[in-house]
Amino acid sequence: MITLVTEVLLITVEILVCVYLSSYDRTLSDACTSLADKWSECDVADLSQFKPVDLEQFSAYQKKAFLGLLLHHVRFATVLCK
Repeated sequence: MITLVTEVLLITVEILVCVYLSSYDRTLSDACTSLADKWSECDVADLSQFKPVDLEQFSAYQKKAFLGLLLHHVRFATVLCK
């Protein structure tokens, strides 16, 4: 009986999480992800396409998220650490 109750609770939590995440506004995080992807996919020899203005409108939290995302891109992090 406890197992059935536990399963029902887990399914309920999963549904609630899905509903919450589907209505979550990702506008701010999408901007960070998009810029980090752009940086990680670029030719490292030509970073001139990036300007300080790219980050000027980011909040402090967005800048932190952007830098964290860059660290997760192994190729980019490896080049910077050399």
